[in-house]
Amino acid sequence: SHILELYMEPDKLPKPTEEVTPVPQDVLPAPTATSPEKKSLFKSFKIPKVNLKLVLILLVVLALAATAGYLYLQNQSLKNQLATVATPTPLSSPEPSAEAADPTADWEVFQSNKIQNLSFPAFSLNYPSNWQKSVEEKSYLKFSLLKNNYAIQIIQDAMGGTACLFNDSPSFEGTSDDLRSAKYTQFETNSGLILRRYKTDYLQDNLVVFNFCQKETNSPYFVAPGQIASIQYLAPQNYNEDSLKEMDEIIKTLKTVE
Repeated sequence: SHILELYMEPDKLPKPTEEVTPVPQDVLPAPTATSPEKKSLFKSFKIPKVNLKLVLILLVVLALAATAGYLYLQNQSLKNQLATVATPTPLSSPEPSAEAADPTADWEVFQSNKIQNLSFPAFSLNYPSNWQKSVEEKSYLKFSLLKNNYAIQIIQDAMGGTACLFNDSPSFEGTSDDLRSAKYTQFETNSGLILRRYKTDYLQDNLVVFNFCQKETNSPYFVAPGQIASIQYLAPQNYNEDSLKEMDEIIKTLKTVE
């Protein structure tokens, strides 16, 4: 092995160690302080988690509040506009005259006496002055009003009573007149009596006869005669409905007298 070392190439032989000259401390460069590693701003900022449900609720609340505020402002504006509109003055209706309030105010008044031995009461009746009055009083009373072949007769006398059976009457057992096919006119007097006027199928002195039935106070039935008297109309065969209505207005004033 020593022989081999002698034949080694000169560049592979170990070189002598160079002497290192020491450097004075004051010549050595000052050690540089290493700056700390800079962190990214985006890495250090953390985005908080957002509650989407809460955000949607807040948006809906804000939208509703904005809508309510808008509607309130619109309503206030409309009120202000209406307040500025002049209120129309209502037309004053004429005061009703005494004649319009009570068309019978200037009519004649008849008042009967109580007929002894009869259950009928004394009564009063108003009628126009262009109707002629006739009174017959004995043990009975017959009061008549006449005008142009029309007549109103109010009779108090001893007579039997009967039930009037119209098409709306309940079943009835007893004395009755079957008027189910009769056409009638119903009206109420000023004193509250409910009457039905119907045309009969016979004539009296060549005049058409209309009879009356009165509704009982506590019963569904109509009866004749009524509480005050028996009432009857006489009219020409070519009678006028307006004349009958005028006669009805007279009968509406019929009432008992204490």
